[in-house]
Amino acid sequence: MLSNQEIKELGRVARVSFDQSETEILCRDLNALLEMSAVLELLPQVDGSSERVATLAELREDVVVVAGARMDTGKDFSVPPVMEKT
Repeated sequence: MLSNQEIKELGRVARVSFDQSETEILCRDLNALLEMSAVLELLPQVDGSSERVATLAELREDVVVVAGARMDTGKDFSVPPVMEKT
């Protein structure tokens, strides 16, 4: 958790001055972001093998689809899997 003093020091290094209310707001917001990002550490991690990684050559080229001209619904956007389902 960050303190108000650490926020003031961060502002000093960035050459930005904060008044007391700005310091408190930034401290609260940054601490909330740190808490939210800590949840990411709880997610299952991929083993890192290259078997599961899609290369750019395996993805189709992006194309503009005119509204109403969809022939293959659900195939307009491809994204490789990045997380395992639990």
